[in-house]
This record gives sequence, C-alpha cells and structure tokens, in this order.
Amino acid sequence: MNAKCITVRYEAGEYYLKNGVKGGTTYGCYYKNGKYHKNRGFGWESVYAPSRLILVVEIEGKRTEIWIDRFFKERVGRLTNNRICKIVGAMPNFVKVKNMGNYYLVQDSSLEAWLMSAEI
Repeated sequence: MNAKCITVRYEAGEYYLKNGVKGGTTYGCYYKNGKYHKNRGFGWESVYAPSRLILVVEIEGKRTEIWIDRFFKERVGRLTNNRICKIVGAMPNFVKVKNMGNYYLVQDSSLEAWLMSAEI
C-alpha cells in the first residue's frame, strides 16, 4: 500500500535526574509516559526520553504518524542536525507502508531508497 508523505518532524530527546523517589517501589528500569525511568539509589532516578523522527503520511484520506527514527539510527548512528537536514530534504513523495493492525510501518525497501537519496 502506498502512502503520501506530508512532512517529517524531529522531536529532541531529553535527560534529567529526579529526586525524592521512594526506594523499593520499582526495581530496575521501567517505561512510563514515553520516558524511561531508572532507579539510581538513595532517592535518585534517571529519566530519559529518546529522540524521535516522525513521518506524517496520508493513507486513504487519513493522516497518521509513523516513527522512522530506529531505521536511521541503526544505519547511520546518532541523528545529528546535519543528518536530520539531509533526511528531511530527501523525503520522497510516496512510501510503501504495511498495515500492522493498530499502526503502520514503512517498508524497508522505501527507507533504503530514502537513505540512498539522502547521501548520508
């Protein structure tokens, strides 16, 4: 199924420390509200959210968002400002998507062609 590309949006990640976390309430690392929380001990907790590269597409008259950051992070590494500009500038008009029930995925063949046109 083909989808028309509308725009690409970048959301920066964040990291901060949080104090006043009660000990023993959560063990290890957990995911809540789009952020990872890791207990550091002595009432401190690390909170971080990964950066996101989001493709907005139109499928059958409806707009939807697809996360594409994982593909580019695995292929080229960290999403620097220069790399983001090249990816956004090389956005294709149409991509092939796969319906996964509740969400859509961009097929790897479309993302590979996008990466080659971005010349990163």
